[in-house]
Amino acid sequence: QRQRQRERKRKRKGDRGSESKRRKMAVTGKEREAVDKLLKQRGDEALFAGSMKGKSAKVVVLGKNGRLYLLSNKKGVLATEFHGHLLDVKSVKSKSNNKFDIKFTNGSMDGELDCTDLINDMRQLHHVLFPGRKPFTCAVEPERRLRDLQDPPSDRPCGGFVATYLAVCDHRNMPPRGDIAWDIDNVYPANKRRKLEFEDFDLPLKPGEFECVIGALAYNKYFTGVSCAHVQLDKAMSQALGDMLVTNTTIEDLNLSRTGLAKGLVLPIAEAFKSNKQCAVQLLDVSHNNIGDKDLAVLGTGLGGMAKGLISFNASSVGGKKAGMSALFNGIKKNMFMSGSLQTLVISNNVFDSDGTGALASFLAQPTGLQVLIANNSAIKLDQLFGAMVRGCQALERIDVSGNKYSKKDMAMISQFLKASSHLRSVKMGGCSFDADACKTIIQDINSNMYLNDLDLSLTDNRIGYPGAKAIAPVIQRSVGIKRVDLSEMDLGCDGMQALLNALAATNTKLEHLDVSGNFMGKIGFDHAMESLNKLLASKCPLSSLNIRGGGKGSLREYITIFFFGLSSNERLTSLDVSDNHFGDKGANALGKALLRNKKLTSLSWDGNDTSVFGFQRFTKGLSGNTTLKHMPLPVQDIAAAMRADKMKMDSLSSVMSTLITRNNNPQLMQSVFKDQSSGASGGAGGDSTAFLFKGEAQQLKGLRNKVKALQRKLESEEQVVLEDAEGNDMGLTSIHGLHEVASMGMQDDLKERLSSLAFDILPVVNKHMDELQRQILDIVEKRYGSIDRETRQRLRLNMQFGAEDVDPEAIGKLIMDSAATQITRMAEDSFSSAIDISSTYLYEKLTEGLQNIIDEVKVGVEVQESESESEEEPDEEPEPEPEAEPEPEPEPEPEPEAEPEPERPAATPERTGSSPKVPPAVAPRRPGRPVSGQGQGAGTPPRGRGTPVGARGSRGGGGKVAGLGAQLFGAGGPPIPGAMPMPGMGGPQRGRGRGGPGRGSPARGGPQRGRGAPGRGRGGAAAGSPKPVPKPARRNPAKPPAKKAAPAKPGANIKVEKPSGDTENVKKIDEVAVESNIDNSVMKNRARGPGGRKPPSRRGRRK
Repeated sequence: QRQRQRERKRKRKGDRGSESKRRKMAVTGKEREAVDKLLKQRGDEALFAGSMKGKSAKVVVLGKNGRLYLLSNKKGVLATEFHGHLLDVKSVKSKSNNKFDIKFTNGSMDGELDCTDLINDMRQLHHVLFPGRKPFTCAVEPERRLRDLQDPPSDRPCGGFVATYLAVCDHRNMPPRGDIAWDIDNVYPANKRRKLEFEDFDLPLKPGEFECVIGALAYNKYFTGVSCAHVQLDKAMSQALGDMLVTNTTIEDLNLSRTGLAKGLVLPIAEAFKSNKQCAVQLLDVSHNNIGDKDLAVLGTGLGGMAKGLISFNASSVGGKKAGMSALFNGIKKNMFMSGSLQTLVISNNVFDSDGTGALASFLAQPTGLQVLIANNSAIKLDQLFGAMVRGCQALERIDVSGNKYSKKDMAMISQFLKASSHLRSVKMGGCSFDADACKTIIQDINSNMYLNDLDLSLTDNRIGYPGAKAIAPVIQRSVGIKRVDLSEMDLGCDGMQALLNALAATNTKLEHLDVSGNFMGKIGFDHAMESLNKLLASKCPLSSLNIRGGGKGSLREYITIFFFGLSSNERLTSLDVSDNHFGDKGANALGKALLRNKKLTSLSWDGNDTSVFGFQRFTKGLSGNTTLKHMPLPVQDIAAAMRADKMKMDSLSSVMSTLITRNNNPQLMQSVFKDQSSGASGGAGGDSTAFLFKGEAQQLKGLRNKVKALQRKLESEEQVVLEDAEGNDMGLTSIHGLHEVASMGMQDDLKERLSSLAFDILPVVNKHMDELQRQILDIVEKRYGSIDRETRQRLRLNMQFGAEDVDPEAIGKLIMDSAATQITRMAEDSFSSAIDISSTYLYEKLTEGLQNIIDEVKVGVEVQESESESEEEPDEEPEPEPEAEPEPEPEPEPEPEAEPEPERPAATPERTGSSPKVPPAVAPRRPGRPVSGQGQGAGTPPRGRGTPVGARGSRGGGGKVAGLGAQLFGAGGPPIPGAMPMPGMGGPQRGRGRGGPGRGSPARGGPQRGRGAPGRGRGGAAAGSPKPVPKPARRNPAKPPAKKAAPAKPGANIKVEKPSGDTENVKKIDEVAVESNIDNSVMKNRARGPGGRKPPSRRGRRK
């Protein structure tokens, strides 16, 4: 058995090899080159080539575009003797393997040739290029010579449309359009478009080019729609369209709008509808064509003969008169499927009159599934139409009969229809010449129908005036079913508008959209009308969309600013249209100011208001502070007028407005909120939290290192780690704040995948990213902050867990229903920001506390050094004045009880009794022009700046030789550093031994104090112009130990400061809980015990 299997395999392999060899050797090499060259000139490629037997030496070639060539060899040169296309093949006969006979519509081809491969290739190519077309007759003996047909690959772009299109072009001898082939091969598959639109190609199309595309569409099963809009059809093109509809079975949407269908061009299309029983057309649009009455009758006959009904039919503006419209609907009525299938009917801008309305009413009176009827400006008899709809159109949702004249006899049927309808969502009756009573009756009928609770009513362009406003105000006030109403262009006037708006503000709680454009007219009453409009916005009416466009006599002009003032605080309105009110720059300025406060408006239209460059500048300033406005068409009319005055500025302003709207639409661009805050007036952590230890602090920390080095003191290991952490704090906080955006973006991606689930399925996602954010913060703190021990990190983790804001699951559920992933991200970002702020504040306080300890140790070293220098001086020797200080003799100060004390300033010197109040370290904004005192400050008004306030008691033994370290390190008389971190003061005015002198500062402002001046042993100088000099303190007796005094006030304790963003009161509370629960007993034992919760610095023994 195995031997037989091997023999059979070897035989089959030999047969295939011999077959392939025969096909390759069908022509010689030179003949093959000549064939390829000849077919390349025609844009074709050979699939089969074989030499006929006999003396003629002819060659038969089959090209990939479906054309057969019979080439003759004349003196070594191949020339075309005959050619025909597969679409023209009638039959193929072959009684033996060596003979064939092919009949074409325009000739024949026969001869002796090994033709089995040729016949099979012809059948396969026909099956691939023209699927669904009946193949040609093939009589081959024996039949086993015919191979089975193989279906083409299913992944061909657009079902192989381009290959068919090239074959049809070859059949019609038309050069193919490369742009059409490229678009269909690339654009349509990429966008999954299944409707072929000729507007996508370069117009105009030649008739032959249109026929080739339509011819290829006849055999294509990929496309389900075709739009020929704006392609002007002729008789041949119309015939090609009809031929395609006879063959195609997949086209469902046929758009022939604005194609120039005229007399005689509708016939092929109508005949195709009747003849093709598998015609799939369901959406037909023949609008805006002057078809005429005769062709409308032909079209009606074709639609009546269809094997199925239409879903949508648009025959608006077809030039139909009463005879043509009557014939059209009489034909449609004959289609038994049409009444049940038709859902949308558009017949606007035709003339029905009585005959046409009768035929239409006869069709609509049948039980139909019609949902949308658009019949505006069609001279329809309203009583006949509404009477028929009462009987047959129970599912109608939208009706538009605007522009059809009303008579009083029509109101009975209109009222009956409005009372009986249960599915209505939109009723448009604008321009029907209704009077006040008719408008009132319509609203009353709607109010009486309990099923109408979400209705859009339009009564625009019914000029009822002030009496009409008074008539409809009471009934629309009680309306509960009307949510959107259009009362524009009704000549209500300012008084009528006031009455209407007051009525709506009183009790209406359902209205969401109001259009009262073009009604504000007259000479007086504009201000009262605007106040009534503000009253409506402030009422319980849930109004979210408002149109108050102007135009003509209905412009509000500058009175609209009253409305803009009310708009600034409105929290309901999301859409506003104030176009064509000509309010000028004053209104533009007011609108910009309103946008600064309004955080609800998302859509705004305001073109046609005579705005100049100045007005656009003021408006843009307001828009820059608004982050909720997302849709605002540029006011191109005003921009074009303003460009005549200053084109460069208007180009810039237009670009800025577009950029701001783009910013509001892209929440990711709003992640720079910290950077935006840093541009404010306050420096420090309250501004840019990622940079509150940048620039100036690096210089200050460097100065602190230099002071330590000057004192010849070596920092301990813990102090060295604190300084290194403070110097690298900028990078640490930058990394922490960088996690904010990473966490937000990652969470938003996860939320988009889970929007379909419930709120409690999304809440774990937020918590996961929150935990991940906290973990990464703790990792960065552990890696970058060596001074933060494990217990402190544990407290930080607890602070973030209990102090960070929680996300409300109910709010998330509401946003999920609205598919608002962006809003959910914003809510989560508040939670993330609170964790970031808590961590930043916590690290800031810990670093400041560590730096304060180092500064206190440095102060002790300064005092010791000063004590050593004092022991070398003469006890009663008066120092010589400095040469550059212009000394003035200063008498010995005597106590003067009569002198009035200097008035206190807001930042008063703390009392020297008891300990100073605990003030957490924080950022004190530094004011320019208020330098801190330098060396040897005397008593006086405390300057505003960093360091100890002037007049506070300093440590003993300081004085004029060594200046206060707080003043020297952190801005002694120098310019302030914007955004710098306030460092604790380390000295300030020294009382005791040393040199001092009068200051130069003003007594009212406590300006810069002169560090050097007139001789004065044992005290600092007084501020120039101060009412009372500081008395000389008593000398210290070395033999007698000094009496105990109250603890000195902590430097800077009473200076009003600002803390970084984020409340840290919970830090203290959680620390207290930690003490009570013995979580960190070892840490709590070592907590600071001095003023401000800090351990007092150790003092070294004095030199004997």
